[in-house]
Amino acid sequence: KSSDIDAEGFLRDFASKGRPVIIEGAASHWLAMQRWSVPGLAERFRHVDFKVGKDDNGKNLRLKFKYYADYLKHQQDDSPLYLFETTVDENANMRHLLDDFEVPQLFPHDWFALLNHEAR
Repeated sequence: KSSDIDAEGFLRDFASKGRPVIIEGAASHWLAMQRWSVPGLAERFRHVDFKVGKDDNGKNLRLKFKYYADYLKHQQDDSPLYLFETTVDENANMRHLLDDFEVPQLFPHDWFALLNHEAR
């Protein structure tokens, strides 16, 4: 459990050895755990466009969340659409999502911050 190990122990016993570990409870206190349900997100972001993929020419495909939520209810695709929004911090409609979670203390560095937006 995340409460049973500190960042130093995680790095020493797992990360540095490439050893898999299940981290329980690290996100249990996040606001996202209460706010990020499909109905809740659909209410908050009904008319906001989210990236769901790219076309054959590399152009981003975007869909309003209300249509994505409806798609989720009825889809039976072998390869379903997923949200791949990389500009949350740049979009005024989405920016407050960043307040709903934090990088767990087990990870002293936010390695995703080093990636460009397309790689995240």
